[in-house]
Amino acid sequence: GVHLEPFDVLTLPRVPDTMVLLGCRTGAFDRAQGTTSIAQAFLAAGASSVIAASSELDDLVAARLGVALYQGWDGRSSFDAPVQLQRAITELLSQATTMDERDRLRAELAGVRAWVR
Repeated sequence: GVHLEPFDVLTLPRVPDTMVLLGCRTGAFDRAQGTTSIAQAFLAAGASSVIAASSELDDLVAARLGVALYQGWDGRSSFDAPVQLQRAITELLSQATTMDERDRLRAELAGVRAWVR
């Protein structure tokens, strides 16, 4: 697979207005290396908002979140990342059939954030 570094993003001629990065630690800073996150790099390169995970994210949960993010968006209006993220997380939690599932989802989704420039 392709490994994208913050420097790679910063050298792009342009970036989309909104980025959704549902990979593990795409919003995490590497303090030991002194580097920024992929999410912050997209903001610095010109994106107005980024949704990313600052921690590990289960693949199935990421896929479900991705679907939920776009199901609530009509495609005509602007994509309000914080609003769409909150709505999608609420939707996923409401679909949980047990308290254990809800608690597991809540823990998985706790590291997913919307960054806005």
